[in-house]
Amino acid sequence: RILNLLIATAKEEGNIKHYYNTMLSKIALRPAASTYIRQISRRPVPNVSLAMRQRSPRCVAIPSSFATSASHQSSLDRVAAPIVWPNEGPGVNYAFNWQLNADGVTPTNELAFRITKQLDLTIAKLDPTCKSAVQKEIKASSTKKIQASLLEAGTDAMPFDTFDANIRDTRDALSEAPALYCPEGLAPGSDVGVRVITNSGALASACAAYLERAPRIVTKEMCSQPVTVYVYRSAGEDDVDESFSLSSFSSYAIEEHEDEDGIAVATVGIFSIGKVEMELLRYVVAAVDICVKGLQTENDAE
Repeated sequence: RILNLLIATAKEEGNIKHYYNTMLSKIALRPAASTYIRQISRRPVPNVSLAMRQRSPRCVAIPSSFATSASHQSSLDRVAAPIVWPNEGPGVNYAFNWQLNADGVTPTNELAFRITKQLDLTIAKLDPTCKSAVQKEIKASSTKKIQASLLEAGTDAMPFDTFDANIRDTRDALSEAPALYCPEGLAPGSDVGVRVITNSGALASACAAYLERAPRIVTKEMCSQPVTVYVYRSAGEDDVDESFSLSSFSSYAIEEHEDEDGIAVATVGIFSIGKVEMELLRYVVAAVDICVKGLQTENDAE
């Protein structure tokens, strides 16, 4: 009975071979029946009229309760366009953005390039600066004279409250910058890590040439550095947000870390209006040199 029923259905559908394969895989047939089905499956498929094909519907009607009503359509219209998560790319790295946030800078425009090697300059679309040109510029500058102009926090010329306010405004200005460039490496001739956070691509390229490349085991860890330099460069007075009460300044502070007792860190703040990048590089080099010596003195004292 099963055999006759399946053959009749197969003839009606015009697809005997399909039912034959299904039967062999699901039903244990007697050898005689299996032989007969193989024979009829080799016959040409008969022409089936359109009326016979319409007897078995090939689609299912959707119940009216599932139909999209006007209220459902309005709900669908309120749904935003889909986004890709994680949406990372050149200049958009969530882990590094969180690290910058820990350093007090929040890149509101998302773009923040971490520069630890030559390839990172290419990714950030920056022209590399020749290392020999940077060394020549440093030797030609009067480092001691620039160091004398750097104000240390806690002195009469730069009280801690003033320094903290200047650093806060510099971080806020960097947070609003269209893009951030963050060269990172070791201070020349030492194992002290340095991170420069700036809105100037040319200065970042020069700082990348100045700093020595840190070992990979160091750069793969996303953490704050012993020396952090904040440099905001403004092209002119009109380029500075009115909410910032800053004029050009350069100062630094060496103090113990708030979260970990006994660990000294250095913070450098430079806010420049109108200075060229190479002139700013001299201030960065002078400040890093002072901070590295100050940190070494603090560690030796401990």
